[in-house]
Amino acid sequence: MRLGRPLAAASVMAAAIGASLAASPALAGDSLAFKFAEDQQVIVNPSDTAFSVSGTGCTGKDAAVGIALHTSKGEMSTIVKATPDAEGNWSTTLNIPELVKSTGAEAKTDGSDDGWSLVAGCVSYGEEKGQDQQGIAFDDTDVDGTYKITTDENGAQKITVDVKGFSPKEKVTLTLVSKSDSSKTYPVGTLTADDNGNVTGELPAPSNVEDGEYTLTIEGDRYGEGGSSTKTVVAKGGSLDLVENGDNGITGNGGATANPTASATNGSVNVPASTEATPAASSTSGKPLAQTGANGLLFGGIAAALVAIGGGALVVRRRKA
Repeated sequence: MRLGRPLAAASVMAAAIGASLAASPALAGDSLAFKFAEDQQVIVNPSDTAFSVSGTGCTGKDAAVGIALHTSKGEMSTIVKATPDAEGNWSTTLNIPELVKSTGAEAKTDGSDDGWSLVAGCVSYGEEKGQDQQGIAFDDTDVDGTYKITTDENGAQKITVDVKGFSPKEKVTLTLVSKSDSSKTYPVGTLTADDNGNVTGELPAPSNVEDGEYTLTIEGDRYGEGGSSTKTVVAKGGSLDLVENGDNGITGNGGATANPTASATNGSVNVPASTEATPAASSTSGKPLAQTGANGLLFGGIAAALVAIGGGALVVRRRKA
């Protein structure tokens, strides 16, 4: 019977923490605010049993961080606890299959149920210290494939791609990006992935490209997945060609064909994108999914769970009493 009073007190305190979390969201522009790390990975393989999460800004006596998955339908997974260091930095790993199972939902990789997020909250000695929420996407494929540039008897050029690894029916944009000035881009066009996420097709090559060296980028509209050519595209006199790039180790390039019966010049697409130029059309900064903002009820649940697993000062207070 003596356990009843501390447990009731813990429940009241958890509710208070939840209300505090709802009322005091972390400020995105505050470098000291509780938040996920700037380089937090947000593309998640649903079979990953050791998915890394980290962040900053959880300080105070007996501080504790609770991290969970939040589904597109509003369910929250079980809570994983992390203990921050003296500077407020925190990190842990998540068993994604277990957390997904605890929500009762399914982690779909085809884009049909996007809207999941990572959520985290920090409590310290009964006081809310911050909260954060970061959108994620489930994906277990890598973009890979080939492209070629051909020239017909009239001098008209086409860029043909055969790439796999996108989401079904995803819109995919091809762009030429200058290697010396990433703000200089030339749209090639857009193709649509089939039901299996494969992108096959050809587009007219832009004819107004200034002389110089370029990278061909390919990017999907779901969350910015894509890749870039491993060979340099050279524009000269209004015509495109492929040349050997000593940095990528590709040899035996050949050139763009002079007639449709000659063998085509082939290149490869190497992903994930790590090019010397960045597509101007949309961001692929590694955080393609926007932070979704804090939810008071959600973080109230995190605070309550921290109490149950011994996080924060609620248990400490009970021990001291």
